[in-house]
Amino acid sequence: MIQIIIEKCGDSPVFKIPEAIMEKVGFSIGDAIDIEVKNGCIIIGPAELVKYSLENLIEGISEVNLHNRVDFRLPIGKELL
Repeated sequence: MIQIIIEKCGDSPVFKIPEAIMEKVGFSIGDAIDIEVKNGCIIIGPAELVKYSLENLIEGISEVNLHNRVDFRLPIGKELL
């Protein structure tokens, strides 16, 4: 077990994950992670990223969630339409 200290960065508490631990769990700088609390313990794991496709997003459009058309008026500069 490795003991680390909770520090302060601005108004937030932070702690550093040692490189050896990062390597053991396969984390890299910039990875997204999920954090949860179970039985008073902090559990950190790789984030479950949802992959979207245009087809799936379009299939989810219905009369209930369709927004009103937005009128952006005529171009006033060199906008590409």
